[in-house]
Amino acid sequence: MKSFKIFISEVDAKDIDPKLAYHDELNPSIWKDGKLDSKVKQTLIRIAKEFVEFIEMTDDEIEDIVLTGSNANYNWTKLSDIDLHLIANIDGNCVSCKGVDFDSCMRAKKTLWNNEHNITIHGWPVELYIEPKSERTVGSAGVYSIKNDTWVKEPTKEKVDMKDPSIVLKAKGIMDEIDNAIDNKVDDVKTLKDLKTRIRLMRASGLEKGGEFSVENLAFKTLRNNGYVDKFSKYITGLEDHQLSLE
Repeated sequence: MKSFKIFISEVDAKDIDPKLAYHDELNPSIWKDGKLDSKVKQTLIRIAKEFVEFIEMTDDEIEDIVLTGSNANYNWTKLSDIDLHLIANIDGNCVSCKGVDFDSCMRAKKTLWNNEHNITIHGWPVELYIEPKSERTVGSAGVYSIKNDTWVKEPTKEKVDMKDPSIVLKAKGIMDEIDNAIDNKVDDVKTLKDLKTRIRLMRASGLEKGGEFSVENLAFKTLRNNGYVDKFSKYITGLEDHQLSLE
């Protein structure tokens, strides 16, 4: 991949393609007449049950299974994930976490699951998440309850400028940080992970405050769609593997 520092010297920021999209209909591979396709629904339920067993929780501890993100909205693209969220009916404590903070525990288990599986539905990767009921997903433009087979929050068609300069500039700044770290062979894993955390929190903050079409979330999608999220994650993993190896 060409260094972004070289890339931005060749084109103006306004010409950068965020690779975002907006459609008049929901993804037809997943939705039929505004309802989740029955085969897709049953498949997602099976995936969720396997995940619940993997994280050592029980069905009684899961209040709902919801589909959210771009594939529950009109801004899906060929790069979109199917974001499957399990809503845990707990007060923040979990027997399977054995005293570890619930969020940290479940994030680690989710990462293990997603690293070990490559599940797709009609070509779209299924990404698993779990969150306590008290922190149930808010701000997203579309949330569909798979358990109840109905919308919790229906997506609305909004006029969105997918090439808003503020989206491109925010993404460009982070891209430049990633390129600087890789080009200069930064080997401080903590510093790199701090940047990765900052990117994650940027997206989370955008979703909470402004929803699916927030500048922060669309900037994250620009990073992801241009390969930077994957590129940075692979660099950190490769560095960790090298530091743990004996020459």
